[in-house]
Amino acid sequence: MHDFAWEKAHDEAFKEAVAELKPDFIQCPRCSAWVCRRSCWNTKRGLCKECAPDLGVEMSAAQASRSVEEIWAHAAMAEEDKQLAKEDWRETIVATCPNCERPLA
Repeated sequence: MHDFAWEKAHDEAFKEAVAELKPDFIQCPRCSAWVCRRSCWNTKRGLCKECAPDLGVEMSAAQASRSVEEIWAHAAMAEEDKQLAKEDWRETIVATCPNCERPLA
């Protein structure tokens, strides 16, 4: 009898919690996933962000990714530097000031 009463109270508490949180979630009509309205729902498209990503956010991410790729490409060693032997590399490549071109310590 005690277990039955506890299960019933547990089920009631669970139903109340679901009812309290339900307005914060919405089901995507395309993929049927339940997502939070605040972070995972694309209001303009009426779909979850997995089905209809925010294009402004995607564009910004693509631009940032491209910038990182360009930085790495720019930082790659020049062809003449690739010809140096590994043991000579640290002694022959000297960092210099970009303004006055003096060697850095």
